[in-house]
Formats: sequence, C-alpha cells, structure tokens
Amino acid sequence: MKMKYLFLVVAVLGGLFTTNNPARAQVWTWLSNAPTVYAIASSANGSKLVAAVDGVTAQHTLFGAIYTSPDSGGNWTMTSAPTNGWNTVASSADGTKLVAAGAAIYTSTNAGATWQSNSAPNANWYAVASSANGAVLVAVANAGNTTGPGPIYTSTNSGATWLATSVPTNSNPNIVTSWGCVASSADGIKLVAIANEFFNYFSSLTVITRIYTSTNSGASWIEITASGAAGTSAWNSIASSADGTKLVASTGIDHNAGVVLGQQNLSFHPVYVSTNAGSTWTATGLPNDWWQAVASSADGTGLVAAGNSGYASAVYTSVDAGGSWRSNSAPPISEVGFLAYSADGCKLLAGYGSLWVTWLTTPTPLLSMAPSSSNALLSWTIPSLDFTLQQNSDLTTTNWTDVLTPPVLNLTNLQNQVIVSPNNGNTFYRLKH
Repeated sequence: MKMKYLFLVVAVLGGLFTTNNPARAQVWTWLSNAPTVYAIASSANGSKLVAAVDGVTAQHTLFGAIYTSPDSGGNWTMTSAPTNGWNTVASSADGTKLVAAGAAIYTSTNAGATWQSNSAPNANWYAVASSANGAVLVAVANAGNTTGPGPIYTSTNSGATWLATSVPTNSNPNIVTSWGCVASSADGIKLVAIANEFFNYFSSLTVITRIYTSTNSGASWIEITASGAAGTSAWNSIASSADGTKLVASTGIDHNAGVVLGQQNLSFHPVYVSTNAGSTWTATGLPNDWWQAVASSADGTGLVAAGNSGYASAVYTSVDAGGSWRSNSAPPISEVGFLAYSADGCKLLAGYGSLWVTWLTTPTPLLSMAPSSSNALLSWTIPSLDFTLQQNSDLTTTNWTDVLTPPVLNLTNLQNQVIVSPNNGNTFYRLKH
C-alpha cells in the first residue's frame, strides 16, 4: 500500500486554524486557600501538585507538612508524611511518584497517599530532581556551615534504595561545597548539578561556582568549564528541557561584594541559558536581579524566571528559549520563591509562603507527524488542558470523528503519541479541546 502524506492541522476550541501566543497578557488568579509552603512541584500537565513546608513559617502547627492537590491548587490535602524540615520536592510526569527531601529523603508511589523512608543518609538535602517516569532520582545536599562537600545520591528504583555517587570532592578544609541545585532530563540519563564553593566561610565569603554533568544517571560525573557563566555568585535554581540539552539557571547575590556574616552590601547577576547541556552558557537579556527560581517547558522554548527586583516579586517569561523576555505584571508578593510550570508552558504557578498566584493560557499544541515503519506517528506535547485527536477525510466538511486509539505518553520527550495507519485517500487530523 502506498502511503499518502497526511496533512496535519491543529484545532483549538473548535477553530480549525486557531493560533495562540503564550506570551500574550496573562490573567493572574490568587489561590485563596493555598497552604504556607517552601517548595512545590507539579505533574507534566500542571494539574497535580505537591508542596512542602520547611517549618520556618508563621503557621508552626503545620511544621514539616507535605500537601498535595489534584486540581492545580484548587483543593489541598495534608498528607501523612512525617514532620521534617522539608527543603525540596519533585514529581513524576503523571504526579503519582513523589520525592521530598530535607533532613531525610522520603518517597511516595501513590501521589502522596503514603510515604516511605529509604537508605539515603540524613543530611541537609537541598534539591532533588526526578525523571519523567519517577524511577531515576537525584538528590544533592548543602554542606551548611561545615567544611567538606555535601553528597550527591541517586536512585534508579523510585527511591527504594539510594547510592552515593562518585562526584568529585575537595580536600581543602577552608572550602565548603554546597550543592545549590540539580536538574534531570525526562529519561533521567542527563543530570546537571551546580556546586557553590564557599572559601573561608566564617571570616569572609568568596564563592566559586562549579558545574558538574552526568550522562549516565549519575554513575559518573565530570566538571565542565562553563564559558560565559558567572563564577562568583551562588547559583540557586536550574531547569532542563525534556531532552536535557537546553538549560536555564538563575544566579543569586554576589557573595564577593561584601556579604560577610549578615552584611548587606549586595550585587546581582543575570539569568543564564545553555543549548548544549551546560557546556557553554549565555547571559540572557534579563536585568541583573536576585533571581530565585527558573522553570522550563518540555521543549525548552518556554522559560520562566522569578526574582526579587527591589525586594518585590518580578516574573518574566520567554517563548524563544531566552532570546527575549517579557514582564508579566505578577501581583505583588514580597518575593517569589517557587515556580510550577506545565510541560507545554501554558500553566504557571508562582508564590512564596501562603501567597500564590497562577495563570493559564489556552494551549494550542502543535501536532507533528513522523514515519513509523509503514504507519505514521502523530505526536504533541502533553497539554495543560484536555485535547482529543480527531480525523476527517475532507476538510470541506464538518464530519470530524475521534481517533479511537488512545494516546501514549512518551516519557523521554513528554509527548502524547498515536500511531495511525494510512489509507488510499487523504486523511486530515486535528486536536480539539
């Protein structure tokens, strides 16, 4: 059978050739019943959320709690997780496998209904990252005020067991190596971790930023010379595209500017992007600021950066991988400490403590086609709203019917995929919300 070329179109809200630019003005909504939390993570479609309280809040009765939401933050449930000074959380793409870390690491395989401890040692676990299927996990520790490096541990079985990695360490007693952030590709193979090395910690603060990458799920690590990247400011957040090649990282205050034992002589730095898995970095056009958090869409073109411009919240978004940015007039929050971003870049949640705001831009997923043996593979990034794949043999008619084959989520690129068989005539496909 000779395969016909398939003409692919996207339909949104019934419009056949509807287009939408996620950079248009967003309408922000306050989440009135949001818990007071420190860290947050979301499923790929942005609907399932997990949030953690670090204990340093005004609501001490909620010390160390972990919350989950099944509806993008509309409703929350306090889970049975033990009390802990939680620093960080991460989620699988479907929101069922979760990991939370603070003084200890706990995991859940049922969307937070129950939690399990594991073989990871107690430490000041500062950041975690998860593969899309929740099997590969990586956790990095902040050394705090002690000398010597903080550890990096990985798990390949959803946190049931953990192993120490062979990440390089230092032997200088005057250096404190604290891992500031970590990110993972969707398949969990490519990892990147940022180390902030503090020299002469108790008398002055000089910082050297070091970037380590792994291409085998943390089995081995190499330090890369990141040309173009700032080396004297503490990097505090990093996010990755699904394939692990596009990265965005935020830098905080410059500790070389006299931040010694609480002194407030501060200077700030830009947001950086990389298109080659961290080998080289480029400063974006964003102004220098105390950038607190960054997030990335699955394809790496949609980016979010949140900072504290003049100690007032500033949220910027980019739809061209950091080439250009726009301010989004977020409601005033003293600072934005966490972000949750959907894979399609159309749903965003930003906040700090109990002050949360969110916006949703109607997605227009791009429907793509690729040959698959004698068939065709249709794919689109998992959207933040539900879409149905439809087909029609004649574009001049309205006889669109649903494709009965359910989509399968490809966990390496966070795309829904359906294999269709060609016929002797033309077949047109669209996505409809």
